[in-house]
Amino acid sequence: AGFAEPLARSHMEAVATPSSTSAEEALAALRVELAAAKEALADAPSPTSVAALRAELAAAKEALAISSRITSSPTAGPAAPAPAAPAARGLGEVVAVLGELSFTSPRGKAEVVLYKEGLQLRAKAFTLSIPAAALRICCELDLGNRGGLTCLLQLDASAVSVEGQPPKGAKEFCVWTRKPTDLDMRAKLEACGVGPSWIDSTSFKLDKGQAFVNCYVKATEVQLVPLDAHILVLGKPTLCVAYDEADVSIPEAVGGRKTFDVGLAFTNADGKVAYELSMVPAQAHAGLFDFIRRKKREAAKRSKAAAGDAGENREAAAADGTAGDEEVEDEVEDDEDVDDSDDDEDDDFNPGEGSEPEEEYDSDGGVPQDGSIRDYDDAAADDTDEGEDEDEDEDEPACKKAKPETDAAHDEL
Repeated sequence: AGFAEPLARSHMEAVATPSSTSAEEALAALRVELAAAKEALADAPSPTSVAALRAELAAAKEALAISSRITSSPTAGPAAPAPAAPAARGLGEVVAVLGELSFTSPRGKAEVVLYKEGLQLRAKAFTLSIPAAALRICCELDLGNRGGLTCLLQLDASAVSVEGQPPKGAKEFCVWTRKPTDLDMRAKLEACGVGPSWIDSTSFKLDKGQAFVNCYVKATEVQLVPLDAHILVLGKPTLCVAYDEADVSIPEAVGGRKTFDVGLAFTNADGKVAYELSMVPAQAHAGLFDFIRRKKREAAKRSKAAAGDAGENREAAAADGTAGDEEVEDEVEDDEDVDDSDDDEDDDFNPGEGSEPEEEYDSDGGVPQDGSIRDYDDAAADDTDEGEDEDEDEDEPACKKAKPETDAAHDEL
């Protein structure tokens, strides 16, 4: 519009004003002015570019205003660093903020913060503070069915501190699947010496090399993973029980059935609990039965050996405590020699001659035939000691019954 009005005005003036120039010259001059106007219009900015320039100008003005306020402030100093993760009570200083992990139990994402003496899981609704002593079992297993490594932390719920409202079971287990691009928590914890050694394999394998068995707890599908020292159940619920603490019931034979059930009972902080793992494929029966039976026997032997070592330590401590009393013992032996006449007369009485009803004695020596591995292994574990304890088991009831008669013999004397 700014160019059109002058052109029209000059054209009207040229027409209205008499001139000696010819009409061709006037038309040529008008064409030159029109071409100049077109070039000017072509160089003019478009509305879009004008809006962009205005936005850039506003941003530049705002940045200039902020900069001027900072430089003019008398108390302005260097920029403060980003706030670090706060120290957690009982966990020591912060080592590193590892980043986020997506957990399947408790379900959801949580930021993992590593401390010198533990770690923290910071989710939106809760925070778990886990000291190193609360890490009971750490697993990283390649089960080949979850697109990565199955990772699990079993926690001591009594030692875990909670803020907020965590879901049920969050204080007992943390489970996630680690893909190649995910955070390697195992490497971080091992580098800082936090937690026990990780379990990364199991010798249990089915015919096709599978290290787990699919089954159900009620209507929920779970995975039974027999480890070398524990029975692991992944899903809802998640369970991890040592063989020497678990009562496992598996039928000795499945016959023509396609599936069978496994009973699992143990004692935790809430008391004794029991679960039924149903719909276990019959093809897994032989491998599962033999593996769990063997591992329970090994666990029973380890427990018995540990108990024997503890008994020997107690006997050694008792011997050390009575070593200084040898003189007193010698005096007691001399006093006992004086009363040998009474002992000789007591030897004439044989308490084994008397017969007592069988109902008064505990003769539980049989193995219940309920098909449970627990009962089978308990009987098998006792076979090694049967010969050694047989005489003591036979003499003990008779000696207990002989005491009243011995007293009667003393009264007659």
